[in-house]
Amino acid sequence: MLRRTFRNAIELLYPLRCAGCGRFDIVLCPECTAKLERATGLGRCRFCSAAWEGEGNCPRCFHLHELEGVRAGFEMSGPARGLVHALKYRYYRAVA
Repeated sequence: MLRRTFRNAIELLYPLRCAGCGRFDIVLCPECTAKLERATGLGRCRFCSAAWEGEGNCPRCFHLHELEGVRAGFEMSGPARGLVHALKYRYYRAVA
């Protein structure tokens, strides 16, 4: 009972909000989900999946040799950027 009361108090003080547009009661609304741009296909860095039209790795990854590669699910813009920033800088754990 104490745990439920505490959870209700937290939800009252810090309600769920869409990390993309700020809409209440949802972590990522359907409209913001539709705006997510997948980081796949041609024109991407082979190392990090960032948009890159050149040959080989993009300038940010050119010097990286210790890692085998990093992959991104979505382009780091719009709602995806909001999700990452909410998790990293605002400690919005519901995003995780």
